[in-house]
Amino acid sequence: MPQREGAGDGSGIAVSGRAKLLKHSTVIACLILMSGCAQAAPQTRGGLIGPAKYTDIESYATVVNAGSSDGYTVFEGRSVAVTVRPDSSARVVITHTSPPGFENAHERLRWIAARRPQFPRDLPAGTNIPLRAGSFSFLPFPPRLSFRQVVALGPSSGRITSAVMGNPQPPAPSAHAFYLAMQLATLLAIAPVSAPVRHAAWNTLVSLPGIHACGGGRDSAGRGGLWMCLRTPPDELRILTSARERRVLCVKELLIAPSLRYPGVPAGSVIESNTYVAHR
Repeated sequence: MPQREGAGDGSGIAVSGRAKLLKHSTVIACLILMSGCAQAAPQTRGGLIGPAKYTDIESYATVVNAGSSDGYTVFEGRSVAVTVRPDSSARVVITHTSPPGFENAHERLRWIAARRPQFPRDLPAGTNIPLRAGSFSFLPFPPRLSFRQVVALGPSSGRITSAVMGNPQPPAPSAHAFYLAMQLATLLAIAPVSAPVRHAAWNTLVSLPGIHACGGGRDSAGRGGLWMCLRTPPDELRILTSARERRVLCVKELLIAPSLRYPGVPAGSVIESNTYVAHR
């Protein structure tokens, strides 16, 4: 199980867990993909399942000089278009990037006091990243769940939970609920699951201990839905859903209390966000 709260990679830069996963293949870019999750429906032609396609509009926090007294947090954003084929190969195209910025003036002053060091390098818009067959997973964390495994899932809550959790599972109840919520939200957002499997996965998600409705809202694509919230201090997971379609539209992670993981970031800040838009 990868650690969400990384101490960095020796460069003094720490990123969120999902963004760190995406760095695995092409330094920064391929991890875009594992953290990117979107609504996708199987397209059929003559009984064959076609590729799943979606756009992920994401923002995330990056901590520079992590663990040091002059550490500061930078926020970045980008959009990626993803095509996943039935052999679990994929193509990721970075379609838009947003310049790095700060949550507040205090963080900018810390950056200036550090003599304006260069921001972490990212891949530019237009970058095309091919992923070989078998390398794409429909889950942000282990275990790996391939396209064929998704299509073969049965409409059983127990079997779905087993498929997305793997072994060993997080020991702490709060960690277990957070982990499972992330996995299920990803499955409902991106995976070409059948209607019965979607129904079972949805029921499992909304029945998790601690998860609750927390008002209506909109994602960065302007779509409205109902937020489902799960608190695991110092974070809160917010999942924007379409209850009618049993779909996940957006996933946000908020900081509900100041944390040494994100220096200078006040409570209530969104430290990671993914909005998923399907192309059917």
